[in-house]
Amino acid sequence: MSDQRLIRATALLFCLRFLAAFLIDLAPQETYYWNYAEHPALSYFDHPPMIAWVIGAGQFFLGKNALGVRLGGLLITLLSTCLLYMLGRFWFNRRAGLWAALLFQLIPLYFVYGLLITPDVPLIFFWLLTLYLVSLAVREEKKWAWYLAGAALGLCLLSKYTAIFLVPSALLWLIIDRCHRQWLVRKEPYLALLIAALFFTPVILWNVEHDWASFSFQVSDRLNRAPSHPVKNLGEFLLMQVGVA
Repeated sequence: MSDQRLIRATALLFCLRFLAAFLIDLAPQETYYWNYAEHPALSYFDHPPMIAWVIGAGQFFLGKNALGVRLGGLLITLLSTCLLYMLGRFWFNRRAGLWAALLFQLIPLYFVYGLLITPDVPLIFFWLLTLYLVSLAVREEKKWAWYLAGAALGLCLLSKYTAIFLVPSALLWLIIDRCHRQWLVRKEPYLALLIAALFFTPVILWNVEHDWASFSFQVSDRLNRAPSHPVKNLGEFLLMQVGVA
């Protein structure tokens, strides 16, 4: 498939997603998150506040209707597609980036995430943005990119708690890759973590005011739902975090 066909196929799939968002009624889960936007807060019981901000921004431009609720998610999905292209081109080549963008639009799970507005939509975008900025920092020796990566990670954490897995993943990569291990003894990655923690402050403040209810729900309540083996409970928890908005 030529590069032009890859671009046209990706654009067509995005247009189909936009049309479906206009025609399909809101799912119950989406109305639940819409209720977040109707009641602004620093955070919420089962998720950080980013999903409410994204829905609120869409409603600001298109009003309280299905497309208004989904507009922010659709635009973020478009940006995620661009980021995947940029990552593929950065680490491999232009064609790899085009295929990554097309597959992101084509794989059913990610097609649904871009069509319906859930916390996974901003999570994916800020996750990819963090990866791209860390790539710039490490491969191109751009120190400033570490600080932007910290901000992106903070926004990722404000989208969904599973963003925390980016930290040990990046750490493991730096440990394994001998060429980039030098960053472990430099200040920039640790200052990036500090910036991410500052961005995450609203969630911490909300939990302080509500007896850590959100963290308790995400960890203790989900892991202790049934008296089964703790390893099985942990596996179920991780699967829920990845597959359930």
